[in-house]
Amino acid sequence: MARQRSFIMIKPDAMQRGLVGDIITKFQKRGFTLIATKVTQPGRAHFEEHYAEHKGRDFFNKLVTFASSGPVVAMVWEGDDIIATSRTMIGATNPANAATGTIRDLYGLCQGRNAVHGSDSVESANREIALWFKPEEIYAYDHHNEKWVYEKVQEVAPVQKKEEVPALVEAPVVEEKVFEAVVEEKAAEPVAEEKVPEVE
Repeated sequence: MARQRSFIMIKPDAMQRGLVGDIITKFQKRGFTLIATKVTQPGRAHFEEHYAEHKGRDFFNKLVTFASSGPVVAMVWEGDDIIATSRTMIGATNPANAATGTIRDLYGLCQGRNAVHGSDSVESANREIALWFKPEEIYAYDHHNEKWVYEKVQEVAPVQKKEEVPALVEAPVVEEKVFEAVVEEKAAEPVAEEKVPEVE
């Protein structure tokens, strides 16, 4: 499997309906890693560029008008074969045709309000990610759950035997009360007077 990145966008309808957490959770539970996200409303010109491949089709104007009608959540997700897998998770463009359990099946009722967008190819993902995010806005990191999500060989350091672990040498600690007692005891001792020789 190839490690990939995909652009996923929660559309204005899902944003307004309070479905952001539910949708993000589905990708997290699947095992994918969120490496960039922001809430934004970039405007019509931005969406015309985003949907440039559909320019000239009869639904283009309606699509751009809806997409720019409110805030969206733009995200970059990373994982093995995430582009194909996320498209399966999202479901068919028309929620009426979406497979049971997919995001559009659960949260959409009509094609014009289908909740989420996902890149459909590596080329589209690269173009969309570059359009929505600057390189410094993307944070790649090693997620702690990878070894539980992906089947791969992990290099595990050998466990040291007990006798091989050096004992810690701690400096003696003088308790404050004991210290005070020693000072008081010293103060209580009579001070021997020095004999001054008599002057004849």
